[in-house]
Amino acid sequence: MKFNFLKFNSFCVSIYIYYHILVIICQFLNISTFYSKSFIAILTIIIFFEIKNINLKSMFFMLFFLSIFILNICFTSFSIEVIKFHFFNFMIFGCLSTLMGSLKIEKEALEKYLKVLSYLNIIILIYMVFQRQDLYLEMGYMGFGIRLLISPLILFYIDLKNMKKFSLNTPIILISLVILLMYGNRFSILLGFLGIIILDWNYRRNNYKKYLIYSFFSIGLGIVYLNLKDILLCIYNLFSNLEYKMYGLLRLINSLERAEVGKDISSGRMELYKDAIDVIVNNPFGIGIFGYLKEIKYAFLGYYPHNIFLEIGMHWGILGLVIFIVFFIYFLKRIFDIKEKNYRVFLILLILFNLRLLLSDTYIFYNFFWLLIAVSFNKSYQIL
Repeated sequence: MKFNFLKFNSFCVSIYIYYHILVIICQFLNISTFYSKSFIAILTIIIFFEIKNINLKSMFFMLFFLSIFILNICFTSFSIEVIKFHFFNFMIFGCLSTLMGSLKIEKEALEKYLKVLSYLNIIILIYMVFQRQDLYLEMGYMGFGIRLLISPLILFYIDLKNMKKFSLNTPIILISLVILLMYGNRFSILLGFLGIIILDWNYRRNNYKKYLIYSFFSIGLGIVYLNLKDILLCIYNLFSNLEYKMYGLLRLINSLERAEVGKDISSGRMELYKDAIDVIVNNPFGIGIFGYLKEIKYAFLGYYPHNIFLEIGMHWGILGLVIFIVFFIYFLKRIFDIKEKNYRVFLILLILFNLRLLLSDTYIFYNFFWLLIAVSFNKSYQIL
């Protein structure tokens, strides 16, 4: 029987999107996460047996960036251990993401694998918060939130794509959103509900019903906003009486209370952003990818500025930031001009996952950033 590389590629993309599942399973079994990395490495080796199924455009872009990355390494005085750490992470979450996004896929297989892994992701993360809170605390509420968020949005996208108003996915989506409220971070909670609205809007027909529904929804949203704190407190107290602590919701309530008295709700990010802006102003040509590790002495800046635009400005200077903004606007326009609805909405879904870069993480090691770029060049996704 002939080996079907398109189905295999679809499996590789799906398992890579949910790579954290492999890591968590290793932690459940008390074995080294080296096995999860080895599994991905084996998949990668098999991929190269049929290179014709790889879209080379995005790979050439990655090779160009990789050469710049290596050039930055050559000019840093950091230890071999630090260089190895950064290079390894970039290869796993940068180069490998681009490779996965460049694979030609089969739409039915991709949808099937994403659905199964979405279920598995929800089951594993729910088990973690109720039975292995040590691992939940190790992962942190921010990491937990973004990992759980992936599943309900993918399942909702699949239902909309197949024109299903209600399905087996519907209660699973609702359950995962409740768990997100209980244990996730503020941004993932808001992004979860915002993502569902954006996906739903893109799939509704442009007729009077769509605008009538969203007009009433907007009025209702305004009423909810005016009474948001009381509504959230009511939900929190209801679950507290059932002996369930909704930590994510509590953090959201605390943010509203801090905002009411004019206190900072950014968890210290405003100070961090000020430091990053100072770096850009004082270094208009940039400090390079590794420059902030050595040259920058600000107390709040830490490892990265928690905002992709500020990070680009720090790395590549004001000119690099302007080029990135122009490219970003062109990229968005290109996506919204795509006529094939399913492909366009899938890219919008990846953009939603990348909104995390506005408040956290670094684009260098963020797999969805490179996956988005690669998939946008991959024509096999246009038949989704």
